[in-house]
Amino acid sequence: MRHIKIIVVFFSIIFTCQAFAIKIKILSWNVYFDDRSGQVRYPKIIKHIINQKADVICLQEVTHDFLKRLKSNVVLQQYQFIIANRFKHYTNLTLTKLSIKSKKTLRLTSRMNRVAVYSVLGSSEKELLVVNLHLESMLNDSPIRREQLNFVQEVTRNKKNVLICGDFNFGDVEKDDIKLSKIFFDIGKQNKSFTYDIKNNKLAAKTKFKIETSRRLDRFYIRGSIASTNYKVVKTFLSDHYPILVELKISQ
Repeated sequence: MRHIKIIVVFFSIIFTCQAFAIKIKILSWNVYFDDRSGQVRYPKIIKHIINQKADVICLQEVTHDFLKRLKSNVVLQQYQFIIANRFKHYTNLTLTKLSIKSKKTLRLTSRMNRVAVYSVLGSSEKELLVVNLHLESMLNDSPIRREQLNFVQEVTRNKKNVLICGDFNFGDVEKDDIKLSKIFFDIGKQNKSFTYDIKNNKLAAKTKFKIETSRRLDRFYIRGSIASTNYKVVKTFLSDHYPILVELKISQ
């Protein structure tokens, strides 16, 4: 009888732990700001985004034209739009089905008007801070990117569960995340699939710098009671970057 009670308690604990964990699917994608080619690409990108059925969508290089198309799509009206308030030619946009607790735009030190969308999502029990960023682009911009990441790391340090994603504009050789990676876990580090693939993606081959090679520019970093249960680089040629789809489990 005593053994039976122990077994019951054991499975009750397992059930309780599972009940307190939630799963979230998140998509990140630099959609490429070229409105001219976007006349053909944008409708297909929107269809692809919808088909992923993500809970949170983090987009970079969103132009006014593309934003208008997103907002007019009936299916995407189930999402709340969090747009960076520093919007010239293009900007970052986060779409979410989760409740928004707070939001703001982080202005990064930048020559290119780069920003990050800071969104605290979910409930008080399962709160997740999502930072959707786009770092400086030039090959020799490592010092600026490191400064940008140091700033983001500082403004997120008091939050328990943090996800930083987007276009980081450095590969695995540059080590621009040398400080960030000591505290955050790089979900795609073991996978190492290129997200900017100049060999197979014609748009990437078109937009690359002269001496640039294929690199893993787009990333997900997590910290806190978060585990990655799935990571996938989706090889679609609708942008010069491939999108990344990640599934996360957040525990109490």
